[in-house]
Amino acid sequence: MSIHHGAVIHGSKPNKSKQRRIGFALQSYIPPGVEQVIGKNMWMHIRGKQRQDSDGVSMHRPQYDMDLRSVAQRKLAYENYSKILYYGAKTKRKY
Repeated sequence: MSIHHGAVIHGSKPNKSKQRRIGFALQSYIPPGVEQVIGKNMWMHIRGKQRQDSDGVSMHRPQYDMDLRSVAQRKLAYENYSKILYYGAKTKRKY
């Protein structure tokens, strides 16, 4: 059995119009058996057995607003997402 998760990633430029922009975020559960093929596998442990991926990154839960460790981890996550989103693209933008 294979499990496929899909998401729409929107990388538009800043909204300079007078129209408001509405966005949303999706969070998903990905079982430990699913391997990341582009970029790194990044996760935050929620419950159950802790993952043991040798090529992944375990992110820590924030302890308070703007937790410095979590802010640094988010920067790494954005860089990883950029590698995945722009894989093979000639033009790349930063998040």
